Amino acid sequence: MGLLLKITCSDCSYEKRLTIGPVFYQLPDGNQLSASVIRAWCRTCDGVVLAEEIPSEEGLSRMLQRLESGEPLPPLDERLRKVWPDEPTFRAEFIRRTEQQLRWRRSRSSPAHCLTCRGNEFEPFAGVPFGDRALQHPSCSGWLTCSPGARLSLAGFPLLSPEGAPIGTFPEAR
Repeated sequence: MGLLLKITCSDCSYEKRLTIGPVFYQLPDGNQLSASVIRAWCRTCDGVVLAEEIPSEEGLSRMLQRLESGEPLPPLDERLRKVWPDEPTFRAEFIRRTEQQLRWRRSRSSPAHCLTCRGNEFEPFAGVPFGDRALQHPSCSGWLTCSPGARLSLAGFPLLSPEGAPIGTFPEAR
């Protein structure tokens, strides 16, 4: 599933529609790893784009230590409970995925990229909820607002190399 976003400026006619959905890295061992994607203003594209968000090694290491120590997990929501019906199964899967993400992060040498132009000159809408005035528009000093729109069914999701270069879709578009 994807989500159509509408981005508008409070002071000028800037408007963009952006589709956001899952993005995956294709790892050398053949597995896919879910990528963290954020909304951002790209100076090269001169507009709102999706960009990679690369977690720190330290943050992933701390998360793994907390998981392995048995620290309580947040309650599972109903969607996750259908896949992992109990806490020990979920914890084991969460540990496996965090270890996979940490291995990927340790091997990653390039910075985060804009998913449109592959540049790294972007400013994130860091942690700002939908509808809030998230970012000052660089072109006119108005405020960019991001509003959620329709949910979309997508044929395939972007597939990136471990360094963030586009290599196809997952699963393969038919």
